[in-house]
Amino acid sequence: MSSTPLADHKGQPGEGGLRVPFIAHFPGRITPGKKNRGFGYVTDIVPTVLDAIGESNEDDDTGAFDGQSLWEAMRGTASGPKRDEPVGYELMGNAAIFEGDLKLVRRHREPWRLFDIAIDPGETVNLSDTRVAEFERLVQAYEAYEARMGVVPVPDDFDVMKQLLKSTESTPVPPGD
Repeated sequence: MSSTPLADHKGQPGEGGLRVPFIAHFPGRITPGKKNRGFGYVTDIVPTVLDAIGESNEDDDTGAFDGQSLWEAMRGTASGPKRDEPVGYELMGNAAIFEGDLKLVRRHREPWRLFDIAIDPGETVNLSDTRVAEFERLVQAYEAYEARMGVVPVPDDFDVMKQLLKSTESTPVPPGD
């Protein structure tokens, strides 16, 4: 119920599992009470903090961090970063890729679906059959993301609860914990 009217829940690729508020407080730098509905992702946090304190978004070993600064959006001077490429997500065989208002999403073992989350945040109207070119382009974009990030495919018989139980059985718990 807590994610209604959004689809799914935590641990799932629907908006109910991924869409969360980001609250920031920085006296004298962020005006209290301002809201921004722009898109941000977890990879944007480090670049945002670095931008807020006036530091470079460069990692000494690998170059720029993933993500983009949300600092201007937080200060109210922009709606959000302009992204050059789609933003991908994968967790336990669930996957999604965001590009503008479009979201391509797949639950483990299910086919890809395409949504315009600006007008349909509840993910009720699958557009994959009516916006075929965009659907195919985003499938390719996800495959490129998967290759770039080294995503390991989850076996068809993967069960998250069984995996969690298996993981806890092999981890000794010290006495008193």
